[in-house]
Amino acid sequence: MKQNPLMQSVAVAEINAQLLCQEYANAVHRLHIAKKDVCFYADQASRAHSQYLNAVRLKGRSYLDLMNSGISHRAYLRFLRSTEPCLNF
Repeated sequence: MKQNPLMQSVAVAEINAQLLCQEYANAVHRLHIAKKDVCFYADQASRAHSQYLNAVRLKGRSYLDLMNSGISHRAYLRFLRSTEPCLNF
């Protein structure tokens, strides 16, 4: 018995629709995972930025405390020259 060409095209279209539906579901799942990853890394970046700002504030406060401690200008400049370049934010 020969199949009707219209029935065959409907069957092919249904199979294509099912495959594309699965592909869409997989893409949506990957998108949800990516959104969670972005939120995680954004939180990490925010926390690191906050810690950096606190370190800069503490550095400034400690330098002011050192200058206000009565240390001589020469000793203060010697201290500044002796500090590591990586500590200069």
